[in-house]
Amino acid sequence: ESTEYSDVNEFLSGLVENTLAELEDARCLEVGDDDTVAPLTLGRVAAYYYLQYTTVALFSTNLTDELDLESLLHVLCGSAEYDELPVRHNEDRLNA
Repeated sequence: ESTEYSDVNEFLSGLVENTLAELEDARCLEVGDDDTVAPLTLGRVAAYYYLQYTTVALFSTNLTDELDLESLLHVLCGSAEYDELPVRHNEDRLNA
């Protein structure tokens, strides 16, 4: 790992490209042919409600109007926002 300008630039460019690809796969944004970036509805929802893009992607692919209560709860419990919530007293100190 070098700290040369070209190596840092290559690393950061790759990081941006990978992140944009993940967000595009999650249908949060669209990257145009001319490299323009436009938000999609799921991206706007995630930003407005402070949801992780993985959560809106999970909801988008799994929520249907035919889900029973058990399946609905299973999908909702799969959201990434629950990962850091403490369940027991003082558990928040362990998760830090």
